[in-house]
Amino acid sequence: MIRRTGLALAQSQPGELTFGSAGGGTPRHMAGELFNIMAGIRIVHVPSNGTPAAIVRMLHQETVKALDAHVVQP
Repeated sequence: MIRRTGLALAQSQPGELTFGSAGGGTPRHMAGELFNIMAGIRIVHVPSNGTPAAIVRMLHQETVKALDAHVVQP
């Protein structure tokens, strides 16, 4: 879950932060989009070719978060 400071950051920078998932249309992608709606923020989805690739993108700082069964953060 994004901490309050992360949520404030997302609110102050709409469309500039990113999250990754195993691919477009996956349950994790949809969970991220639902979070955007419920929190009133805009974090851009970056699809990857599977969960390991999404985590590698996050570790290389290409995305802020990676969504899988749990939210993964550095």
